[in-house]
Amino acid sequence: MNIVLLGKWIWKFFNSDHKALWKDIICLKYKFRCPSTNSFFWKEINSLIPIIKVGFRKIVGNGKNIKFWTDLWSGSRCLAETFPIAFSKTRKPDITLAGVWQTGVLNLCLTRGVSASLRQEKIDILQLLSNTTLNDLDDSVFWLIEGNGIYSVKSCYALLNSNGFNLDLKKSIWLAKVPLKIKLFCWLVLQNRILTQDNLEKRGWHGPNKCLFCRDIETVNHLFCTCSFWKRSWDLFNTHNDKQITVNLTSLDSIWDSCLALDKPKRIYAVSFFAVFCWSVWLERNKKAFTDTKGLSFTTLVYSINHNFHLWTGFDLRLDRGVRQQGRQVGPGGIDANAQGMEEESDEDLL
Repeated sequence: MNIVLLGKWIWKFFNSDHKALWKDIICLKYKFRCPSTNSFFWKEINSLIPIIKVGFRKIVGNGKNIKFWTDLWSGSRCLAETFPIAFSKTRKPDITLAGVWQTGVLNLCLTRGVSASLRQEKIDILQLLSNTTLNDLDDSVFWLIEGNGIYSVKSCYALLNSNGFNLDLKKSIWLAKVPLKIKLFCWLVLQNRILTQDNLEKRGWHGPNKCLFCRDIETVNHLFCTCSFWKRSWDLFNTHNDKQITVNLTSLDSIWDSCLALDKPKRIYAVSFFAVFCWSVWLERNKKAFTDTKGLSFTTLVYSINHNFHLWTGFDLRLDRGVRQQGRQVGPGGIDANAQGMEEESDEDLL
């Protein structure tokens, strides 16, 4: 209980006006970095900060109090986890978001690198930053465990008792109305743990890193979000779902953020589609990678996704009439056969 009570003061410290007198006094008396000469009391509080910050999400203001790489401020993971290669190459791991934009020029402070994976991560970071705007307000903190974003002793206590230190936003994937093995697979996707070609490179694989659908560099973010072949599925979802849901297609994390911002019924709907979509993409990708088959047409794949989405969830999608007419050329038997084939796929394809 002492932890959660002290956690309230940690919350106030990070979420108060930087000009607050009490905060200035603490900073001057104890020093934020907690050197060995500090009091036992302040050392104990500092030791709790990493625990309490598990539930923090930084809301961007002027960016001066947000650590660019290690704070959670965009997506469902900190950028050090989302872009591990770029983070390993930075000369300033503690740089702030404002520091990255210092003097109006983007500076990630990266050492020179020539790998394709590093270049792709740089491109993804630049795309992320192009949608980030700083303002004159102070940065603030959102408490992820409560819907209103405000820290409470009760919610923190429940978190600690549930061993929820891996609480992250990805817990919502378990709401998806899909088979358990697909939920587990999607959890791996969100952790960037599946063996896309960039992840194989990190393990010493030296083959050509080419997306099998569009020939760009294959990463988790690319395969499930920005690939020109598959992104059309998300466009159809945004246009034709019957829940009036629109997801941000900037990155995989932005898609996930859009899902999490919904109320629970809509979140279940969107997360279920996310799960069916990722599973379908991965199975089709593996078929193209490990067999000599040409692969199915986009129309057939869309109908297969729609079939499994309805089969597992009971929900339906209102597809574009033009896509539906093209799908009729395949015929119900072709759709059912493909969907059945997806369910019979070996679990080994998960990895």
